[in-house]
Amino acid sequence: MKYPNHNNKKPSYWKEYHEEWKKLVNMTGREVDKFSKSPCGKQAGLSRKEASEQKTRSGRDSAKAIVRMKRKGVTNWNKNDWEWCKAQVDFLNRFLNKQNKPRYPLWHNGIPTRYLLALLTWGHNPLPRKLTHYCLT
Repeated sequence: MKYPNHNNKKPSYWKEYHEEWKKLVNMTGREVDKFSKSPCGKQAGLSRKEASEQKTRSGRDSAKAIVRMKRKGVTNWNKNDWEWCKAQVDFLNRFLNKQNKPRYPLWHNGIPTRYLLALLTWGHNPLPRKLTHYCLT
């Protein structure tokens, strides 16, 4: 695998991000796409406007980027994809503890928390590997 040299960063910089991305973004493109189109997915994450106001990236845009990146394959990623890779890793590292485990409750009274929805929007399923039906109906 040949890693890029974007933004004056050495290929080893991007290699580390890609390795971390493969661990953290543990949902398939199909799972992310299905979740983002579900009722829970439509309410999860910040809209572009909300993200812009908070000077951050939109979780909904991240979900679209993940689907695109998984379809393309890493060898076909462009500069924008690599920037999304970095943003996704940085976001998930902030939201998970050092062991890549959730920091906060995933459920409240049987309803997925906003925290769980954020993780799923950014491509990380902290639950057993297979996405359950809780938000996909």
